[in-house]
Amino acid sequence: MLIKWSSDKVQSLCQNIPCNQVRIIFVLTQLLSFHFQQIKEEKETTEKQQVSDLTKQLEKSKDEVKKSQNELDRLLEIMQQTEGEKHEKDKRIGELEK
Repeated sequence: MLIKWSSDKVQSLCQNIPCNQVRIIFVLTQLLSFHFQQIKEEKETTEKQQVSDLTKQLEKSKDEVKKSQNELDRLLEIMQQTEGEKHEKDKRIGELEK
């Protein structure tokens, strides 16, 4: 079936082409803007999660360092006590030998 269009109809459609092109460009621009906004939000969410994860790791590392330092201090104190006891024994032995 052939469609018969009058030249007025064709002319009207041709005149509407620029307007429709502008509308299409506008809609595409909005779509791209929306898409970029989604990408930006996803990136921000990912970065926030990474920061949160790194902060947790940092806190865990700080706790481990604190525990290690406490253990080191405890062992140094034991070592100093042992050194003191050894020195006292050596001193007594020296006195007894005189």
